[in-house]
Amino acid sequence: MRKYKAYYVFLFLCAFLCQSGLAQTTLIDSLQQVLQNSPNDTNRVNILSTLSRKLIQKETEKALTYAREGIKLSKELNFENGRIMCEAQVATIFYFQAKYHQAADYLTRVLSYYRKEGQTKFQIQTSITLGTTYEKLGRFDEALEILQEALQLANDIQYKRALPYCINNIANVYLRKAEYDKAISSYQKAVELYESAQPDQNLANTYRNIGIVYKLKGDYDQALQYFYKALELSERLARPVYLSEVWNSIGTVFTELNRPDKSKAAFQKALAYLDRETPSKRLYNIYINLGKSHFFSNELDSALYYYHQSLSMSDSLEGFLSKGVLFNNIGNVYLKREAYRTALDYFHRAIEADSLIENEENTGRTLMSMGKSYLLIGDYTQSIKYLSSALEIVEKIGAKQIKSNTLKYLSEAYRKNEDTEKAFDYFQRHVAVKDSLFNKATAAKIDELIFDHETTKKQQKIKLLEQSRTNQKLVQHRLWIILIATSLIGVLIFLYQGQRIRNIKQRETLLDIQKNLLELQMLRNQMKPHFVFNALTSIQNFLLLKDNPKAIHYLSEFAQLMREMLENTEKDFISLEDEINYLNRYLKLEQLRSNNQFSSEISIAENLIPEDIFIPNLLLQPIVENAIWHGVMPLKKEGKISIRLTRENGLLKIAVEDNGVGRKFKKNNLHQSKGLHLLKQRIEMLNKEKDLGIHWFIQDLKDQRGQASGTLVGLTFPL
Repeated sequence: MRKYKAYYVFLFLCAFLCQSGLAQTTLIDSLQQVLQNSPNDTNRVNILSTLSRKLIQKETEKALTYAREGIKLSKELNFENGRIMCEAQVATIFYFQAKYHQAADYLTRVLSYYRKEGQTKFQIQTSITLGTTYEKLGRFDEALEILQEALQLANDIQYKRALPYCINNIANVYLRKAEYDKAISSYQKAVELYESAQPDQNLANTYRNIGIVYKLKGDYDQALQYFYKALELSERLARPVYLSEVWNSIGTVFTELNRPDKSKAAFQKALAYLDRETPSKRLYNIYINLGKSHFFSNELDSALYYYHQSLSMSDSLEGFLSKGVLFNNIGNVYLKREAYRTALDYFHRAIEADSLIENEENTGRTLMSMGKSYLLIGDYTQSIKYLSSALEIVEKIGAKQIKSNTLKYLSEAYRKNEDTEKAFDYFQRHVAVKDSLFNKATAAKIDELIFDHETTKKQQKIKLLEQSRTNQKLVQHRLWIILIATSLIGVLIFLYQGQRIRNIKQRETLLDIQKNLLELQMLRNQMKPHFVFNALTSIQNFLLLKDNPKAIHYLSEFAQLMREMLENTEKDFISLEDEINYLNRYLKLEQLRSNNQFSSEISIAENLIPEDIFIPNLLLQPIVENAIWHGVMPLKKEGKISIRLTRENGLLKIAVEDNGVGRKFKKNNLHQSKGLHLLKQRIEMLNKEKDLGIHWFIQDLKDQRGQASGTLVGLTFPL
């Protein structure tokens, strides 16, 4: 008995070490030492189960070995609770390895035990995992049944922690079944429960899932809104694997919007968070999506490369719903290459894969592709057969986009088959479905406008009736007094408001004049005659030296710089991408003008998307010019200018740093003082007029000896 007490004290200390945040390795090592001297009793089973649980993420095979040893010993000891504990660990390991069939077998036995023993909380937890496993296997009806049972139990015993998990997984099943409205409704309920607690990765994942549903519905603005919410929360929580999933989802939206450059960039960011050497569901899906992006760019070789990357790892993964999608995608590449027989082979494989998991949407899409293939081959009977089967499925599930295309191909097949009556009928149906895809939103907006208009009219009538009743109750002799008083007050208000409006207009006019003068001064400061003259002189030198390519290149750069300069002055704000392009051209010309007396670099943080960020115009170039002509040009060595753009705590931070002589080198530097004075006035006016919250500073840099080693100018903009 003392031996058992000592063991329990040791387990308590291990648990305390774990909860205190001390090294996990120490705990595992200690348990393994105890295991070596532990007799074959129930305590040994407990140690084996604990070790298995601690090693699932780090050493999966070792965790599986411990769990199986625990099962074997539990059976010998007739220790039923220990056996179930270890079988639950085996199920968890198989789930993480994507071996969903084996996981489901173990989970079914574990759930049966908890039901029999009346251990309700364990029953709910196991039901959630089993329901998720069924969803991965495409057994949607079984998944819904068991998850709804878990939800009912959690409500009955007020197990609040489990409620959002039940609802979220039910929504996942609706998403797989393409019942999008039910999915969004369930996800929103889960969001309410997650948001009422401390925001965590579960909330971020639910945001992402809502974005996926909106993407499938074609509402890309809403989809991106939720994906960016998920991205922001995952970044705050510093979860690389989930950041990979969010970037993958963002990339799929850009693919749908036919913006391949942005989609490929998003997928590459997703890959950066993963180990490319280890097959995983996330890596599998990213390669498929990269393939689609290249397919839409008509880069068919690259598309096939990524599809086959996914295919090569698919044998080591089990239960993924997208395997049929993968075969369908490969088939479409060969269809585009007019290799119809090869395409049909892959379409047949897609149908076979989808039949195992009830993926009706992809089955309908694949049957449509097969019908299209036979249409292009000239076998119109087979084409009509497969297209009719596709139409039957997509009409049942309500996939309008696939239905529209299927009707179009059916019309063409009947036309080729010289059945003009059916061809015309299917074409009319195609037009009707196509119109419904685009006119539904417009009709809803018109209905909303009509409703708003009628509501406003009714409110006006109600006000008139109330005013009429009030007037009737007034005594006649007091009516004149009220009218006179009202008239006098009205006149006074009119006079006061007139004067106030004139004052406001005068102030606005003055502000506009000041703003325009400042912008004109900033523009004149940019287009100084000696800059223009020297740039053209440098280009002329190239012409005299008969270096026509360089002359043409720099003349083109100079012309583009002038054009951008004039275009930007017409805008209050320009994109950060345009500003960076402008600065690059300006720096090139200044380097030419100074015989490459300095070098420059512009670095952009990975979490910045320059084309999506807008800043006021006419701000950065004067800072860069001061760095060149009053920083690095007086140097006797090569100068360097560094421009860094970062994002931190919701702020865009821009730093312009040079290794020049510093501000004290020229005390009588009137041009620099004027440039900085104009910049200060410009920022003050922007903050006052538009409440932008721009801050800036100048820092004198010094070396280890305390000598001037350059200047740093910083700007911050709220995003």
